Amino acid sequence: MSRELNVVARPAADRPDQLRPVRRSTPSVSVGGVLVGSAHPIVVQSMTNTDTADAAGTAAQVAHLARAGSQLVRVTVNNDAAAAAIPEIVQRLADDGLTTPIVGDFHYGSGGVAGPIGIAVGVSAAASQLGFVGLLHLAALLSANLAVLNLLPIPPLDGGRVAALFLRRLLGEVRGRRVERQLVTAGAVLMLALFAWISLGDILNLFGVER
Repeated sequence: MSRELNVVARPAADRPDQLRPVRRSTPSVSVGGVLVGSAHPIVVQSMTNTDTADAAGTAAQVAHLARAGSQLVRVTVNNDAAAAAIPEIVQRLADDGLTTPIVGDFHYGSGGVAGPIGIAVGVSAAASQLGFVGLLHLAALLSANLAVLNLLPIPPLDGGRVAALFLRRLLGEVRGRRVERQLVTAGAVLMLALFAWISLGDILNLFGVER
């Protein structure tokens, strides 16, 4: 017994314009004269992998990227030496006849991590620019991050307390409590050590000292 299978090929869209991607309506932003957003063409962006403090090496790589077609070039600014090299990099590019905008990718702090001191310094520095509503949004974001962090199963956080309840069921009440105390003590010591290490980095950054 044989069966026939009829396959009818249909176009994916009735009109060619249905295949075109639809761009959302967004404001236009000028980045060093390069327009981004709205109906402007997609901009090619790249990033250097040099030590930005090496102004000559970074400028050479930016020039190479710009001549290859990059319209925006990002550079890492992770310390004062890198920040101080930016004017020289821009001047070297101008001497070569290049006006490609340089975008700073800032990574200040203790290896990209800031504690209460670093957060307070950053918020106070940005307070005048954020405004009252912006500060409220930032406070809400910090609170949400702390809430999520507190739910992690790490003693002595609340999430660790929940994990300890499961541990008691698994090991028994007496043994579970003993293991819980040991984990809470070890977790508290590690958290205090981490807090001290990050705070030390924040204090050193305040005085411009690299750790």
